Amino acid sequence: MAITLDGWLDWAEHVPGPPEKVYSEANAAIGYVPHSMVGSLQGWYSRLFCMDKLADGRFTPYAAASVHGSILRGGHVIQHYPLTASCWASGSRYPNTHFGAFENESVYRDGEPDESIPLTDPQIESNIRIIRELSEWRLWRPRRPLNPSDITASLYEHRECARFGSAPTACPSGRIPWARIITELEDDMSEADKKELAILRMWLDLGKAWANGDLQLLSNKLAFVGVRPTV
Repeated sequence: MAITLDGWLDWAEHVPGPPEKVYSEANAAIGYVPHSMVGSLQGWYSRLFCMDKLADGRFTPYAAASVHGSILRGGHVIQHYPLTASCWASGSRYPNTHFGAFENESVYRDGEPDESIPLTDPQIESNIRIIRELSEWRLWRPRRPLNPSDITASLYEHRECARFGSAPTACPSGRIPWARIITELEDDMSEADKKELAILRMWLDLGKAWANGDLQLLSNKLAFVGVRPTV
């Protein structure tokens, strides 16, 4: 079994993070959010394991961060919390309690973290493996949002979590090659699943055309499914 009953990847290295840095609410794990690590693993660990607190006992903004795991540039996956845990990763309560979140290591250039560097092939494959196994474990279909207001997808970026109330951010800085990831994931789908996904996309397009008053697009979409609107 790739994911244990209590939410651990049985093939990843396990380096548990501070147990205080999670919500009490269990994670629904109905989606996935890849993040971009600011620099190397050592730099990220300095924040993950930081226990600095304010006078009122709460963690400082720097210390108040946690994530399910880290994906190194060589593709090695280190898990810090079970996928049933609700980490402090994606900026607001809903994404933190509904999605898995993994940091992707970047590099330093001239002494500064460079988050613009693309993911390595091993990192991409590790992300795909996690998405595939998480979606099979929790029975959901990997899908990117179709528009800025789509809250029914399962694969988001940290910056896209603003739709759930998260603060604006550049993370993951354009590093996630979604076209490649989705192509590889869809290759795993059955023909029935692909047809169902195509129908879902069509209906979302219909809704968008209706909301925007785009009668021509609406007419074209309806004609595609054999409906001839009468006006």
